[in-house]
Amino acid sequence: MGANRPGDLVAGRFRLAELLAESDRGRFWRAEDDVLGRPVSIDVVDSDDERAPRLLDAARAAAAMGDPRLMRILDAAIGDDIAYVVNEWGEGTSLDDQLAVQGPLEPRHAAWVVSEVADTVARAHSLGLVHGRLIPENVLLDRLGAVRVIGFAVEPVLHDLPSCAPGDEVRSLGALLHATLTGTWPGDQASVVPATTTEHGHPMRPRQIRAGVPRVLDDLCAQLLALPDHAEDRPALDAAAVRTVLLEFVEGGDATGEQLALTGTRSHRRAASQADVSTEFSLPALDDTGPIAASPAPPPPPIVPKPLFADAPLPAPVQHRRAEPPALPPDAVVEVPGRRWMRLGLAVGGALVVIVAAALAYGVSHDHHQQDASPPATTQPPAKATLIEGTTAHSFDPQGHPPTENPDETKYAVDGDPTTGWHTMTYIQQFGPHGLKTGVGLVVDLHRSYDVTRVSVTFGGMPTRASITISHGFPTASTHLATSGAPGGTPHVAGSTLTAQYRNGGTAGRYVTIWLTAVPHVKGGYRGTVDEVHVVGTPVT
Repeated sequence: MGANRPGDLVAGRFRLAELLAESDRGRFWRAEDDVLGRPVSIDVVDSDDERAPRLLDAARAAAAMGDPRLMRILDAAIGDDIAYVVNEWGEGTSLDDQLAVQGPLEPRHAAWVVSEVADTVARAHSLGLVHGRLIPENVLLDRLGAVRVIGFAVEPVLHDLPSCAPGDEVRSLGALLHATLTGTWPGDQASVVPATTTEHGHPMRPRQIRAGVPRVLDDLCAQLLALPDHAEDRPALDAAAVRTVLLEFVEGGDATGEQLALTGTRSHRRAASQADVSTEFSLPALDDTGPIAASPAPPPPPIVPKPLFADAPLPAPVQHRRAEPPALPPDAVVEVPGRRWMRLGLAVGGALVVIVAAALAYGVSHDHHQQDASPPATTQPPAKATLIEGTTAHSFDPQGHPPTENPDETKYAVDGDPTTGWHTMTYIQQFGPHGLKTGVGLVVDLHRSYDVTRVSVTFGGMPTRASITISHGFPTASTHLATSGAPGGTPHVAGSTLTAQYRNGGTAGRYVTIWLTAVPHVKGGYRGTVDEVHVVGTPVT
């Protein structure tokens, strides 16, 4: 039973599709379940690897948890050649990618996310289990906005980490909260999130890094991470107590400037009518302007990425309201008998007078107009915008040596096949001022000037941040950052597709540049993918 090539079967049903990561410690695959027709992920090590029996034990422990926030274990076994664990495939954005692309979360959103993780951890600790590797990469925000926890018990085995005590895991909850508030990582275990700046050997408190962090969350981070100046006389918190403090804040704590008692018990500052409501998989309205009354709510909405164009916000949703009927005057309600018929007769008489006058006027002038009038000049209807075919694509890497990137793959971004695409190289750092590059691009050549009305770009991974520029000349290193988007473009994000509509003119050009400024995290680093680019427009004559 091998698991070395795409197409190989594991357990007779899981067909390997893409090798996502490989090292001497194991292999991580995306696969398809041939029986149920769904994607899955598979971790594989050799059957003679000393971790194989521990991997199987960890899979059994994760399967016994039964928490809906955990990625379900679908199968696990040790065969002749390999030991493997099959998990459900997670659709969404990992917390490290969320922080890299959109920055820190709003305080109440941050508190809610970590409270969900804390609840899962508390349930595990009550069963004598631990996750073992609570880092931002293992927290997933799915497409519905719910929190999913990845790699329970299995991750530490795969990375050959020492056993973790519940107290250490509570400290990791503090590190996760710190990361969501600041976009930096103060934890003991390695993460791709940039490390928190230290001061006298200790990570800086959130309020030292980011303005506006509520005092209660800053104090909670300091207490869990044992930072200097934290209140040492407070009792130690377990995961369940951490969740309680966070939910107290989400439901309205600290809104009046008061500090919550960080003891893990509910305070009694709320009105008696405000009932405690379970927030499991229900995200309250996260408005940081005042107290929030908790109420039963449907699952939270998807976390919508920030606009992918600079200075081009997504259009606000239109709210449709039923108009109230205007108040009628009294005489429209209380009618004098006979008055309606009198009004009707006067109206009919007036209409007849107007019709007769119009007929006479038409009869007098008809012959004159018939002789002098000439047929109007016919005008050519404007050309209809269509999908531009025959385009070619080129990679654009002005900070690279050479200034190209996987040029043999660029044709796949304009071949009409969404299953193929162009990939960037894999980088150890995210793009940006602290990365190796500010970004990389793909330039689509239309081969003549067009008045572009729409550009659609389908990415192979999310989250991806990009801008679109239309120009008459091929971009150069000195001009590619001159504009962040073509004039008049309004971006619209739908799934993994970025669409820009142009309606106000000024969008004529031959070259369309898709400039990637943030790409998804993959095993081993960061890599972007452009699966397909469609450009719609009319030729410029």
